[in-house]
Amino acid sequence: DQRTTSPRSNVRRVLEESGAVHGGDDVALREALALLSTADAENKRKNRKLYLLLDLDETLIVAKNLEKEPSHVPVGKPIVVQGRSTLRFDLIERPGLQHFLREVSKLFVVFMYTMGDEAYVRAVLDVIDPHGKNFAGGIACWKESEGRHHKYIERVVCDRSMALVVDDMMDYWTEDMPNFILTRRFVGDHADDGLMLLYGQLKAVHEAYFKAAAAAATDEPPAVPRMRKMRIDPTKVGRVIGTGGATIKSLIEETGVANIAIDKSAEPGEIVITGFDDDAIADAQARIDAIAGGDGPPGGGG
Repeated sequence: DQRTTSPRSNVRRVLEESGAVHGGDDVALREALALLSTADAENKRKNRKLYLLLDLDETLIVAKNLEKEPSHVPVGKPIVVQGRSTLRFDLIERPGLQHFLREVSKLFVVFMYTMGDEAYVRAVLDVIDPHGKNFAGGIACWKESEGRHHKYIERVVCDRSMALVVDDMMDYWTEDMPNFILTRRFVGDHADDGLMLLYGQLKAVHEAYFKAAAAAATDEPPAVPRMRKMRIDPTKVGRVIGTGGATIKSLIEETGVANIAIDKSAEPGEIVITGFDDDAIADAQARIDAIAGGDGPPGGGG
C-alpha cells in the first residue's frame, strides 16, 4: 500500500528507478534530495504554500482499543487492524476534522507523521481519508528502525525553513522546536474546538511568512515564524489590548514581532505571539508581563 510508504522512501524509489541515483549510494541520494527540496520549496513559495507535518493520535483523532478498554462504549467509527493479531478500535474524529484538512490543504502541503504502524494507519486512512486527498505530502509511519521516541522533519522531503510541525507531544521533536506548534490533546470530547484554534494559528503563521517574504529586500526567503504562548491574569487582558487596540499595536511595532493575539478559544488569559526572532518574542513577552503586572500564570512554549 503506497499510502503508508514514507515520502523519503517514495522519492528514493523514483530516483533509483529513473537511474538518477544507484542503490546504496547515500551521498548521491542526499545530494539529489537536497536539489529536489530546494526546487520544490521555490515552487511552493510561488504558489504561496508552506509544509505542514501533522501528528495523528490525540491530535486529529483518538482511537480506543476495545480489547484494552472493554468498558468503553463505542461512539465513533469501528476499525479493525489486521497485524500480528486482530485489534478493534473505536475511532473518534476530532470535531471539524474534514473541514480543517480541506482548509489547511489550501495553504500547506500536508504530511501525516505518526508513531502508528502501517496496518493501523491504513485502517485509519480508510475512514478519515478514503480518497487519498488530505495528505498530499505523504505519510510517515512508525518503523522498527526509527524507534518510538523521536520524530524529525528530515524524514519527509521538504525545506525545513518552510515547515511547521503540529503535535500534542513536545518531547518527540527536540531537534525541531523552532518549527513546533503544540496543540491541546484530544481525548474524544464532542465539544472540542482544538482544530478551529489550530487553523487560526496556522493561518496567522502562513500570512506572516508571506508578508515577510514580500517585504524582504533580498531573494533570501524567510524561515517560518515561531509561535509562542503565554498566560496572564485574565482580568488584565484589557490592559494589553488598550483602547481601540492601541497598546497591542504598539507592542507589535516596538518589538518587531509579526503578531500578538488574544486566544479567546483557549484558557482565559492566553496570548499567542508570532515572530521570526527569538529576542523579539522574548521582548514582547516581557513587556506584556510588565503591563499585566507580572502576576499571571507562568508562560509556556508553543
